[in-house]
This record gives sequence, structure tokens and C-alpha cells, in this order.
Amino acid sequence: MQTLTKREKILLYVLLCIVVFAGGLFWMLLPALEKHNTLKAEYDTAQLELQSAKASMIDYGDLDKQLKETSEELKNIKNKFYEEMNKEDVDNLITSMTIEHGLTPVSLSIAEADQEDIMSYTEYQLQQKKGSSSKSKDGKLKVYNVNLSVSGAITDVQTLVDDERTTKSLKVSGITYSEEDDEKTTTITFKLFMI
Repeated sequence: MQTLTKREKILLYVLLCIVVFAGGLFWMLLPALEKHNTLKAEYDTAQLELQSAKASMIDYGDLDKQLKETSEELKNIKNKFYEEMNKEDVDNLITSMTIEHGLTPVSLSIAEADQEDIMSYTEYQLQQKKGSSSKSKDGKLKVYNVNLSVSGAITDVQTLVDDERTTKSLKVSGITYSEEDDEKTTTITFKLFMI
């Protein structure tokens, strides 16, 4: 057997170090790198699934704010209408308005309250063109048709009509003026809307 020279021993040590390094690389580092890559791919797919789940989920964060805004809007709309009234209350309302304007009530007739559909003006026009009475999905208003005959100056009648425009939901639907035997009477037809 031959003895190895010092140079050969150094080469053998270097070769042994390279073999140990290469073996460690193949048996330890490459499997760990493969596992890392598969876990990274699983993580990325889980992130995509999470993002798609978040996108499809309903955002309830603004729900309280939207509910509050809708409640305020409904309250404002309801404030534009009278609360439900009976005929005596309607009589008191119309009579007091008439007397406040210096007019003398001659007669007052209040028809039974009807239910009318709530619809926009364009829906109303379409309904009139079709000649049908389609039912609205939005709801109904209770409406009194009131005929009021008064005597007094025509300027007082005009101020009554002008002031009525500022009231909640009392609207003039017709005015008739007649003059017989020095008796001047004005008949005003009102619609009183209630929720």
C-alpha cells in the first residue's frame, strides 16, 4: 500500500468536503425547498379563496348607517302627511282654517276616506293611458275628499288657498265660484292625505 502524499491528502479532504456538501444539498436542502414551494402555493391559493369569499360576503358594516338614514328619510316623509284622522278632526281642521282667514263656512261635506295607491306621476300617467287600475306595490294612502262652501271676499279665499299650499298634505283639487242674488259663494274641494 502506498502512502499518500500531503497534496493527495488535501485533495481527498477537499473531495470529502464537496461530497458532504453535495449530499447535504441533495438530502436536506432540496426536499426542504420543495416543501417550501408547495406550502407557498397552498398559501397563495388560500389567500385567493379568502379574497373571493370576502368579495362575495355582504358588508354589514354600513348596515346600521343605512338603516338610520332610511329611518330618518321615512320620518321626514311621514312628517309631510297628517296622522290618521276621523271626520270630526277633519271638520275641526278645515273649519278653523276657514275662520282664521275671515271666511264664513256655508257648508262642509266630507266623503268617507278612500284608499289610494302611492305612485309617481309617471306611473299615474301610464295608468291613465292604459285605462287600468293597477295596484301599487308601494302601499296606500288614506284620503278624505272634502267639499267646503264659504262666503266672503275672494281675496280671503285666495289667501286660504295660498296658505293651504304650505300645510302638510292638504291639497286643493278644485275651486268653483258662484254669485247668485248678491250671495257670493266659493266651493273649494280639498284632498286630505294621511298615512
